[in-house]
Amino acid sequence: MALFYHSGECGDVIYSLPAMRALGGGIYYLNTDPRSGPYLSAAKAAALLPLLDQQPGVFSVGSGDQLKPQHCNFNLDGFRKYADYAVYGFNVLQMYFRAFDLPFHLSYGPWLSVQNPLTLSRVVINRTARHQNPAVSWPTLLDMFCQNTIPVFVGTDAEYTDFLKAVPEHIVRYQPTDNFLEAARIIAGADLFMGNQSACLAIAEGLKKPMVVEACAEYPNCYFHRNHATYFPPQPPPQVQPQPRTH
Repeated sequence: MALFYHSGECGDVIYSLPAMRALGGGIYYLNTDPRSGPYLSAAKAAALLPLLDQQPGVFSVGSGDQLKPQHCNFNLDGFRKYADYAVYGFNVLQMYFRAFDLPFHLSYGPWLSVQNPLTLSRVVINRTARHQNPAVSWPTLLDMFCQNTIPVFVGTDAEYTDFLKAVPEHIVRYQPTDNFLEAARIIAGADLFMGNQSACLAIAEGLKKPMVVEACAEYPNCYFHRNHATYFPPQPPPQVQPQPRTH
């Protein structure tokens, strides 16, 4: 059985699942060695494991700091070779498929499995400290998309506290979660997800939930070409990808 290696971040791990499945699936190993590049802490890995354990194509999951990429059949960190392709219009899902020479279809359907959705509100929000866009007005977004609704915020207590500072005139209820599976159940039970580029956005994209995205200008790799996904700001025109020389 094939062994798949990843060193994080959490959202990147979730986005790797379609490519892993296309490669035949197998055992998913999360590296938590801080010396190995992008750091996936043991706590973050533990928060990911229950969600990964439910996914088709993931036959078992594990984490630690012992295995190295050369011990595994597929190093999923290889998508980072194509990180600069965001300027050509590539999103992170396409980067994984490009890294392993897999065909990618823009009509790719839902690829995340979440059992027992939990409906707490029509709208679920998550906003992390990374990948924010100061040009985006969250009070305006809430006025546009949360009429007659008290949205629920999932994430850490610190993320919730910071979010309230951005929307002082709005009521947003906090729902603590112990891991990404719990967050995924709440996102699955909602009609709309709102957030920036984060692991919760990866969950919403995997479920193909309608979503409103605070897009990050510095890392524009989370523009997904589908219906019911609204981006602030809209995706900039992609650059023309350079062609290899023929002589």
